[in-house]
Amino acid sequence: MRPTHGSHLPQLSSLRVLLTRPLEQSEATAQWLSEHQASPLIAPCLRVELVVDPALTLAVGNLSHYAAIALTSAWAVRSLLAVAKPDATWPPLCVIGEKTASVLRRHGVEPSLIGASSSAHALALQILSLIRPERAASRVLFPQAAEGRDELQTVLQDAGVIVERVTAYHTVEASPEQLQPAVFALRHGQIDLVPLGSPKTAWVLLRALGDDASAVLAQTLVGAIGQTTAQALRDANIRVDVIAEQPSFELLIEKLADRKVRR
Repeated sequence: MRPTHGSHLPQLSSLRVLLTRPLEQSEATAQWLSEHQASPLIAPCLRVELVVDPALTLAVGNLSHYAAIALTSAWAVRSLLAVAKPDATWPPLCVIGEKTASVLRRHGVEPSLIGASSSAHALALQILSLIRPERAASRVLFPQAAEGRDELQTVLQDAGVIVERVTAYHTVEASPEQLQPAVFALRHGQIDLVPLGSPKTAWVLLRALGDDASAVLAQTLVGAIGQTTAQALRDANIRVDVIAEQPSFELLIEKLADRKVRR
């Protein structure tokens, strides 16, 4: 789905933007940037691979056992739909962000709850509100990355909910050698904006930049989606110029571009 933020965004014109998300996501954002006369450089820090987990297949065959399904990424949705029957009767599907919701909608499935922020903690609280009348006996299915964080699971379990966490996909890190075009561009002042969407993506980029990553990125504007990513950058001594609480890369880039104009 093409990003829809801002029909006329002159502040993006001529800006050079580093795109570090997996290729499929970066390509859509690159097209949007090009339409606004910006110059994207695609340098995926991660590659996503769906996982055929027998536990997920078994769970999808018993959907009536669950009070809800928690979906925190578009990749989790794709993995879930890959093993589901076309006529599946879904329990409430609870997702983070409109982009994750849009993947469901393209398959004719409407989410029951869309988290307004990028926070897994916030989504967990919304799920608890949704299933509260039967919470003591509730079971939530949570398809997630193999290396995914525990925050949502912990919040639900602390409230007495049974969480079945199954592997939906895993990420493969780009090597420093694969990121050399991005490193060269950053070191030579050829990048204006660096939006980052996850702590792991940030770590892979910083590893490729080396010991002087902080000094190199100080030449650019750095943005983060969510407080968790922002804190990971700060912990690495990276200045964070903009934080977007909503899980939208285009919104984050717009905020970074506005900051660039005001500099």
